Amino acid sequence: MATFFAFAPAWVQAGYWIAAVVTIAYTIWKLTNRKYLVSPYTIVIYTFAFALLIVAPFQYNDRAFQVISSTLTAGPFYSYLSLSIGVNSYGFALIMATLWFVESRNTPRHSPPLVPRPPLIAITTVAVALFIGVVIFVGCLAVVRTVPVFGDRTVFNAAASLRPVYNFANYLIFFATSGLVVWSFISRSRKYVLLIVVGLVCIFFTGGRTSLFATLELIALMWIYRRFQSRTMRATGWIVGLLAVFAVAGLFLASFRAGGEFQLNGVLDSALYGNTFSDVRDGAYVAAGWDQRMAGASLGGNTYLAGLMSFIPSSLSSFRETWSWGYFTTASLFGWDDHYGFRGGWSLEVFMNFGVLGVVLAALACGWLLGRLEAMFYAGVVQDQGAWYPNAYLWSWLGYGVFTVLIASSATYNLYSLIGIMALLWVLTLVRRGLHRSLGIEQRVAEKERAQFSGTGK
Repeated sequence: MATFFAFAPAWVQAGYWIAAVVTIAYTIWKLTNRKYLVSPYTIVIYTFAFALLIVAPFQYNDRAFQVISSTLTAGPFYSYLSLSIGVNSYGFALIMATLWFVESRNTPRHSPPLVPRPPLIAITTVAVALFIGVVIFVGCLAVVRTVPVFGDRTVFNAAASLRPVYNFANYLIFFATSGLVVWSFISRSRKYVLLIVVGLVCIFFTGGRTSLFATLELIALMWIYRRFQSRTMRATGWIVGLLAVFAVAGLFLASFRAGGEFQLNGVLDSALYGNTFSDVRDGAYVAAGWDQRMAGASLGGNTYLAGLMSFIPSSLSSFRETWSWGYFTTASLFGWDDHYGFRGGWSLEVFMNFGVLGVVLAALACGWLLGRLEAMFYAGVVQDQGAWYPNAYLWSWLGYGVFTVLIASSATYNLYSLIGIMALLWVLTLVRRGLHRSLGIEQRVAEKERAQFSGTGK
């Protein structure tokens, strides 16, 4: 860390401290005014804050870059590390300031549980969608005759025609399982517990740790906030403790994979120099390739355009093979064909495409989205006003999807998948209502759904 303060320019260190002060001030405000801290969104925020404010200054060390290649040393990357830290620090500071402003201006009033309008998507339709996703997922496994978590996790990369179907099924299972989790806690119903378990098993079989952790995290958050209702500070303590246990366990596992045994030093090395919190280091490596191959010339929005074209298979588009962020940061810059791509933090990609103005506009948009999402979570879950599900919860998925695209264009395909899934479920919901109307039971079903949502029905 001392090397960072010795070599980083003043403008970089100023941005770093501004980001740190804004983050600390927001945290104090949230604890003293909202009486809680943890949500699905703040977990993402504080994870990146840890990578930027704690881990990034340690990247001026040979061990950080030798994870990429054993022949690399940190010295040639000092200026690029400073660029990555500086751009991400100012962008993150503006995101946090905007988030704070928007969230503080969206203080929901205490009220009885809201009686919702008919939901955009009926929960029974979500349950049917989960079942369909599981059937498709099992069919894909039958075709390749392997389970990714127990074998080759990249097996579907080689099956070009099957990969979109498999990815769609994965996202459908993740979306539907999360929706059923939220509905089950809001309605206090155990009706879909078995389906939720099946969804979790399928997510585990994919080998995708992010989706599995996000679903388990959601279950833990909903249960703890329900368990400690009106005692949100105690709930926050429990959640922070659980997250710390998960984080340490994950770092121990990473250390074990690297060295074959559990070692405390290995855990610290994994946190500071490994790939778990390597956003800023990865950004420095990408910036170096960008400077050497393109002399730092603006990308002109090409990686975001390639993201918007993600519905076209890369094998059919030379533009996507060149400019999709994953391809650009590996094949285009370094000639690598066997790498998924590098992260660059929340602001580096938009800086490389649109410069400082792009960083400012993207940060304002990200902060606004996160502020609105956090306010909805506070009203619907922390204060238990029933405002997070069903309609607000669905819109929160779309809002978060747009946020992920702004910080990483490679997430556009997931946003397209989400829009497609929600459109499909909406159509199925309309068909379901039409069937109920024709049978003369529409009013009875609607009253039952309202009772379940308000917690009076099972």
